[in-house]
Amino acid sequence: MKNLTASECAAWLAGHDDYLIVSHRRPDGDTLCSGAALCSALRRRGKSAWCLRNAELTETYRPYMEPYMEEGSAPHAVTVTVDVASEGLIPEGVGAPIALAIDHHPSNSRFADNLCLAAESSSCGELVMDIIRELCGNLTAEEARLLYIAVSTDTGCFQYSNTTADTHRVAAALMEEAVDALAQAKGMHDELEQLYNQATTDSQGEAVVGRYLVIVTDTDTTDPVANATVALHTDNTLSIRLPSGRLLDYADQTTIQVQLVKDKSPVVDMSISVTDRNDNYSSGKTDSAGQLTVPGGSDSTNEDGKGTVGWEDADGDRHTLTVKVEDYETKRPIPDAGISIGKTGTITVTLPDGEDMDVDNRITVTVTDQERQPREGLSVIVKGDLGQTERGETDGAGQLTVPDVAELETHGAYVVGYTDGSFGPERSMRRSEAATIFARLLSQRLGERIAAPTTTTFPDVPADAWYAGYVSYLTRYGVAVGYTDGLFHGDEPISRAEFTAMAVRFFDAYGDGDQEIMEDYQDFWDVSPGHWAAGYIEDAARHGWVVGYGDGTFQPEDEISRAEVMTIVNRLLGREADQDYIASGPRGLVRFPDVPSSHWAYYDILEASNHHEADVSGDPEVWQEK
Repeated sequence: MKNLTASECAAWLAGHDDYLIVSHRRPDGDTLCSGAALCSALRRRGKSAWCLRNAELTETYRPYMEPYMEEGSAPHAVTVTVDVASEGLIPEGVGAPIALAIDHHPSNSRFADNLCLAAESSSCGELVMDIIRELCGNLTAEEARLLYIAVSTDTGCFQYSNTTADTHRVAAALMEEAVDALAQAKGMHDELEQLYNQATTDSQGEAVVGRYLVIVTDTDTTDPVANATVALHTDNTLSIRLPSGRLLDYADQTTIQVQLVKDKSPVVDMSISVTDRNDNYSSGKTDSAGQLTVPGGSDSTNEDGKGTVGWEDADGDRHTLTVKVEDYETKRPIPDAGISIGKTGTITVTLPDGEDMDVDNRITVTVTDQERQPREGLSVIVKGDLGQTERGETDGAGQLTVPDVAELETHGAYVVGYTDGSFGPERSMRRSEAATIFARLLSQRLGERIAAPTTTTFPDVPADAWYAGYVSYLTRYGVAVGYTDGLFHGDEPISRAEFTAMAVRFFDAYGDGDQEIMEDYQDFWDVSPGHWAAGYIEDAARHGWVVGYGDGTFQPEDEISRAEVMTIVNRLLGREADQDYIASGPRGLVRFPDVPSSHWAYYDILEASNHHEADVSGDPEVWQEK
């Protein structure tokens, strides 16, 4: 083996051709960018030169290497290593003898036929700069940029102990070689800030950012987690984004270890935040071994109001929960809220100081699993900074809002009995009575007054008819329509089909109601597609407002009873009587002698005939004391 100076190395390179330049395993900026700069210089001398397509190249350095990486697998005449201290660091697949090694490590094992070694240099980039000057007489701006990155990354942006006065002189010289020194310096500074402070874990789960070596592994198997993005921030905290194939999961936890690059000593009490593709979030500080395992049993919410925790149940099954805390009215995320989960799975949220929780400042807690699926029926305790405590269970959307306040609605009476005090539940509903019900409901909803008509809407509805105002009012909204003969026929019984059609038209004008009572619609075999009301019946059945008979029929031409109408309208409006309140026998409650408590429609009829305030925050509604 022959030892070469920088000048002798340049002469040797000038005397050969067809180069493959090899970087070391788990390549960093020095081995990659020094090799790329050398490749550029050789090409300027008319040589064929390529850099090895290193299988462990990270996305951080790929943009710098793409112009120089070999395009095929054909053998090259001369193989040169850059910044490789021993044969064990040569990537697999490099089978040719190493003709020349360019290195700065004093421990170089002298495996190559020729060695150009500068043991006093802080980086291989310093040595390559001298070689290129001897080979080409100068450096291009691109070569200067590559070598500046090489020197900077190997010295930790000039913060490591290997940084010397010569290192700074080399950095200054590299910028002077650039075409526009000031612009180049700024551009390189911005690039180096990103390179220095952000990296992607390699196949060993390792990444270097700043002064730190960050190792990301699977907690149970200790397998490395590659392609995690690691960022070092100005406040000396770390953030890690897990690769797309990995989630924050209490059943498959992730461990982060932080060491100092210079001596591999653990970094204690360093704040780390970890996120994944579903924006789950865990955070914490490294322990005495420089390690943090996520997710854990407690956390604090981030700026999005999220924190991910886990727990193990009595059967040994592990569960992962992401808790989001926000202001109910404004939907503003609440950061810095403490989240913990007990042995029984109860979630405790502790609001930060200064965060109000009262009837005017309600808090919503949303709980999902790591796949963003809502978790229903989980116990949640929310603690305020003034000692107040609220608790409850998550609903079907995984949400709980505290404190619980009444959501009051006014449910006006929309039906009355007859002058003899009876209700007539089994009597057929008249078309005039149906119009009256829907007109009352719609006018209550819209806050409008029903005035007596000055002209007739239908020839058979005189202006002085008791129901004329109601029919006229509904006609304005397209709810009440007549027959093909132009008449309304108010005194005739309304059929099931006619009432259903009127209900659907009413709902279009009313604009609210319970649309999710039934998910599926089963066809009535006796309602053919050609029936004039088929579309209305299908729509109403889908919403659960009407149901058929046990034999699968709807019987559209049958008359509909007053009791049936009450049940349909209540379902349409999502109204349900408070049976406990009614059973208490309050004064002023409207009852009918022909509707005993045993009647099948008893509660629906009382819901329809009693004006009341109802708390609809729960199910069923709760009537308020008068």
